[in-house]
Amino acid sequence: MSDQVEKRDAVVHINGEMTIYSATALKADLFAALAAEPASSCVDLAAVPEIDTTGVQLLIMAQRVCTARGAPLSLVNPSVAVRAALELLRILPTAVKANA
Repeated sequence: MSDQVEKRDAVVHINGEMTIYSATALKADLFAALAAEPASSCVDLAAVPEIDTTGVQLLIMAQRVCTARGAPLSLVNPSVAVRAALELLRILPTAVKANA
């Protein structure tokens, strides 16, 4: 697993940009981390400074994979960039939760 994806306390943390330039490595690491937590899937996006449509596609793919195995994906602490991208694309899922 790369430095960009880290699992702590059953939460997958993404640290760094989610763009076309990092998509290949990020996809493999994200899906491996999510597979290790089959009962619940939670991804913290607080440390994502930049996201493009490729990054959004990764999140949608992750959501579909998790839902198919019966463990809905929860996105927590979206950074300003993540929230802006999801709002711009009008796909802000109900599973996105800001840090309270």
